[in-house]
Amino acid sequence: MITICNSYWIHAERQARSWAARHGLVSEGEQARRLGRMGHGRMAGWLTPHADPAELGVKAEWGAFVALVDDRFDQEGQSPAEVRKLLQQLLEVLSGADRSEHPVAAVRALGDLWGRTKAAARPG
Repeated sequence: MITICNSYWIHAERQARSWAARHGLVSEGEQARRLGRMGHGRMAGWLTPHADPAELGVKAEWGAFVALVDDRFDQEGQSPAEVRKLLQQLLEVLSGADRSEHPVAAVRALGDLWGRTKAAARPG
């Protein structure tokens, strides 16, 4: 069996980088370059070789989101209480709370990503 990479992976890569910057998950400079080296678009392309461009882009954004939130915990030396607080806020988004105006970038970003993911999901 030959495994192929989705030909839209470059578009998904650009989409994930743009999305992360737009939501404040990365800033200019080294953070943006590091995100670019992660290759979330290519990874999404290998995992879903037949996905349409929109679906592929969302998958790349999910990869970027998870990696960047994890990096925040690791690099900023978050205390257990700070991690717990952020995780609670993220869970509230998954429970349906509107956090589009939240001061924390990760919470706002998840609100956007979760809303688009739910809208595209099949019932059940």
